[in-house]
Amino acid sequence: MKNRDDKVIEDFGDEWTKFNYEDLEDSKLKESFTQYFDIFPWDLLPVGAVGFDMGCGTGRWAKYVAPKVKTLNCIEPSN
Repeated sequence: MKNRDDKVIEDFGDEWTKFNYEDLEDSKLKESFTQYFDIFPWDLLPVGAVGFDMGCGTGRWAKYVAPKVKTLNCIEPSN
């Protein structure tokens, strides 16, 4: 049994090369982050929390999540 879809991984990897968000103003990226994570219960995280972002792409959210946890593991299966 296979637990991954190589076509999905390849397609997302292709997207990350086309849409890398490097030229996006930080304020716009922060606004998107706030909307995207609006329902996440940040206030319920314990001290020393460990975060995990499977399929992190370019890691665009990491700079906003990392300060909220002790450790943030970012995994991206595409090249």
